Amino acid sequence: MKIANYIATNVKDAGEFRRAIKPDVLKFEELVTPKLTEEEKWDTTLVDIWRIDLKECCEKMRAREEAKKQAFSIILGQCLMAVTNRLESSEEWESIDESSDVLELLELIRKSPVNI
Repeated sequence: MKIANYIATNVKDAGEFRRAIKPDVLKFEELVTPKLTEEEKWDTTLVDIWRIDLKECCEKMRAREEAKKQAFSIILGQCLMAVTNRLESSEEWESIDESSDVLELLELIRKSPVNI
């Protein structure tokens, strides 16, 4: 998909989008928040490592959300007016538009037949 490659190379922190928005995939790899066991809480070195891992995870989550919003705009901008009108008339549109969820947008595009 050309648009997936465009997003992956032109949107900051969007390298994972090339794979995530493929029609047969349509999902992102889950970002798992690091956990700290009761035993590990007593080891200051492990606590420091956990803090670093947690900070990195939070940064990845924020970066992904920002990139998703940009990708949403790029994909919507590539749609023909007839497609955009069909999407906007969908019952799901308001929540998808409000969340700027690129995967939900692609799913809606996929299930919205347009006769042009």
